[in-house]
Amino acid sequence: MNLNEIPYNSVDIYKNIIKDYLNDKAYLSKFYSNYPRISSFKDQIDIKNEQNIDRNILVSELLAQYHTIEFKKKVHNNILSLKKKNTFTVCSGHQLSLLTGPVYYIYKILNTISICEKLNIKYKNYNFVPIFWMHTEDHDFEEINNFNFNNSKIKWDNCYESFSVTGKMSTKSLEEVVDELKLSDKNYSSIIDLLKNFYLKNNNLAESTRKILNYLFSDYGLIIIDPNSKTLKQQIIHLIESDIINNSSKDIINKTTDLLGYSQAFARDINFFYLHDNLRSRIIKEGNKYKVINTEFIFSEQEIKKKINESPTSFSPNVLLRPLYQELILPNLAVVGGQNEILYWLQLKQLFKTHSISFPILFLRNSAFILNTRFNNYIDNLKLSYLDFFEDENHIFKKFISFNNKNDSHLSCYRTKIVKLYNEFKLFYDDKDIIRSINFELKKNLRSFDNFERKILKYQKNNFEKDLNRIKKIKYLFFPDNKPQERVINFFQLCSEDNVNQKKIIYLLKNELDPFNNNLKIILIDN
Repeated sequence: MNLNEIPYNSVDIYKNIIKDYLNDKAYLSKFYSNYPRISSFKDQIDIKNEQNIDRNILVSELLAQYHTIEFKKKVHNNILSLKKKNTFTVCSGHQLSLLTGPVYYIYKILNTISICEKLNIKYKNYNFVPIFWMHTEDHDFEEINNFNFNNSKIKWDNCYESFSVTGKMSTKSLEEVVDELKLSDKNYSSIIDLLKNFYLKNNNLAESTRKILNYLFSDYGLIIIDPNSKTLKQQIIHLIESDIINNSSKDIINKTTDLLGYSQAFARDINFFYLHDNLRSRIIKEGNKYKVINTEFIFSEQEIKKKINESPTSFSPNVLLRPLYQELILPNLAVVGGQNEILYWLQLKQLFKTHSISFPILFLRNSAFILNTRFNNYIDNLKLSYLDFFEDENHIFKKFISFNNKNDSHLSCYRTKIVKLYNEFKLFYDDKDIIRSINFELKKNLRSFDNFERKILKYQKNNFEKDLNRIKKIKYLFFPDNKPQERVINFFQLCSEDNVNQKKIIYLLKNELDPFNNNLKIILIDN
């Protein structure tokens, strides 16, 4: 495997505000604590040490969550080490995407592991462990019920009738998906085995997700946490009350958002959902009553306070309050996320300060494009660069044809000459009507020239049909369905059917990705 890089400033993968963050622009510094560089962690440790973390409760709950699965000694040791005051975490999280969903899910976790490995080398007196926060309470089933495998969309859509808490969904109905895959004329044997082993043998999606992530990453000591826990939520009773009863979050978040000039997530009067059985629904206040939308649940202030204190698991934070929950219970120093995640974290700095919770270092996960070495050789033979494939298809065609057909390479020069000639005409005249007429003729001539150029391009496309088809194929590999590859392909399509190769690919990807370097990675994998 080899690695090449594309500077993040040279392409439009990231939003401008994210580029400003990566470039450490001064105007953003008030919205975060420390910049994501390895030297920042000593200061971050000092900040985190000012916050009281109940490590015993955390360790006890993690051991309880792991009691039904086999896990490596390194995971066990990492969990036990969290009792020690010199152990800290680096955290990433995600929804319970079926079979890990798009491959960026994997990049995010690998970045989290890599940060810990580098920190353990840099800071010998401390211990750093990676942790994955499962979004088990999330209710957006449509975002997680599918994955792409070899240009086919595998979808699970027969189980959502009575569930809005995805972690609780039974995985038994995936048997129908397996049956469909068996009938297909394509080879889905590796995917069928994965679904059988990690989903059909387990009770629900949260359990299945823990087991597949444990299978992939336990060698690196990754700890997987389910936040839908009474033991853990008892620690945030004061946060739940503050938001629901006092509506304390909205104004603080909105003020920060106004200063930031960008809103990724919308703060509400109440930023907690109500959980009941398999239901997750918003809470609103009408008059002096608290109502759960689309249900018959209605509480007085006294009743909802009692509910919060007696049953904190009945309340689930939204995307803006979940970070506070996470950072309150974990000895966490840094968070790894995609650009949208980084953006909603930037809205929260003042809210963290209000609740005396330390604000973590924010790492943008790596973006990467994986290519087979065979296609890399094609790019070399076409005399194109990786950067060319971030342009639209016609731009690539024109560049290739221009480079390979010298008769057409002068077309742009002739276009420039036409513009120059008409501009010289205008120097001889002051009359507005004449200048308007010259401009009109220039536009007419340029339109004719553009039509001529299109005809030439069409003619040359026929001459270079084989090469242009190859360009199309490579472009599709970079941007299938006009989306970055990492948001479409699934990790397991990179691997052969044997688990040795899956672990090998994980190891190689981890070593090629670098969370301290945000340039886009082009990773080449042999057959």
